Amino acid sequence: YGLSFYLTYLVHWPEYFKIAESSDGRVMGYVMGKSEGYNEKWHGHVTALSVAPEFRRLGLAGKLMAGLEDVSEKKRAYFVDLFVRVSNDVAVALYKKLGYTVYRRVLEYYSGNSSPMFEQDEDAFDMRKSLSRDPERKSMIPLEKPSRSESGAGFAVYFKGEAVLEMTAGYRDLDYLVPWSHTTLAYGMSICKAVAALCLAQLVDRGFANYSEPVAKYWPEFGQAGKESITLRQLLSHQAGLVGLDRRLTFSEIAENAPVVAEILAKQKPALPLGTVAYHGLTFGLYADQLIRRIDPKGRSIDQYFHEEIAKPA
Repeated sequence: YGLSFYLTYLVHWPEYFKIAESSDGRVMGYVMGKSEGYNEKWHGHVTALSVAPEFRRLGLAGKLMAGLEDVSEKKRAYFVDLFVRVSNDVAVALYKKLGYTVYRRVLEYYSGNSSPMFEQDEDAFDMRKSLSRDPERKSMIPLEKPSRSESGAGFAVYFKGEAVLEMTAGYRDLDYLVPWSHTTLAYGMSICKAVAALCLAQLVDRGFANYSEPVAKYWPEFGQAGKESITLRQLLSHQAGLVGLDRRLTFSEIAENAPVVAEILAKQKPALPLGTVAYHGLTFGLYADQLIRRIDPKGRSIDQYFHEEIAKPA
């Protein structure tokens, strides 16, 4: 995985990231994961488990998995799941030894172009282990038919306030029993980043900003703590090293106290060298909002600007 992938998990689910070190400081292995789902689908997920070759046969995999399962228990999850290539007999055998069973087969889960080691798409086993909240082990009852990782979708086009096209396909549950409908709700992850970039692109197009100029030109207080030369382009393309914040912000602060947010963002030191591509998952929108407030001649917030300049019917 790339560095930004690890950092995103560290920011969102630090409690799920565990590392085993030797007495001389070498990394022996690690596990990383997350919790997700809803109702009886609420579960812990193993994203990656890796043990260095020289430290295998020490039971580290079991200990790391036990730690992740313990975190999932504390989060009141019903089960823990993971995905593994169907051809990886060693891993499948290991997980079965740890109490996991094959819940379903997911067709073409692994893309053939995702790694030079694999030339063709490959199916995955979705393996599960029930936790104490699922004493009857309902979450482990296997599905009879294979499934796909993307089970359904909906698409609609509105013109002047009226729906001119509505399409749905597939199912909204992993058991392929409930069809996707026009009222089905789906997670919208990070879609606001595109909206924020669009707002700033419009300001650039109108001549109020330039992607090649330092952010500090529009926001002088930003030019401190090693951020003096960061350009607008680098910030918007996730190359500014600002992947997290040293001081956690509350939702009320973000919504109601822009000056406090601005001060915290301006003082933040980059976590990575300038130019390193690393996803600014939690900070992108905050920096975009502060920039728009300063670049926009009317000083509007990002939500005000988007509503009045882009979303509001002409």
